[in-house]
Amino acid sequence: MHPLLEDPWIADRIDRALALYEGRVPPEDLAWMRDQLAEVVASDPQTARLARRARPVDVAESGEIRAQVPASSRLPIARGKVG
Repeated sequence: MHPLLEDPWIADRIDRALALYEGRVPPEDLAWMRDQLAEVVASDPQTARLARRARPVDVAESGEIRAQVPASSRLPIARGKVG
């Protein structure tokens, strides 16, 4: 097994790509195809860049906090025609 397949996100994407072949090719051929795809992701710079960009950002908790701004400190909003 290719070391990149230890990453659950990468393994899931490769498994999805190969799902069409399950039951149509022998399991050992499917394992070989899985390793080959992982090797391409690991060694080809363009494919690796695509994989990095496609990976969702894992955020445990948002750092944004909604603040209540007092009405007295809010800026007036211009209404009507501008210019």
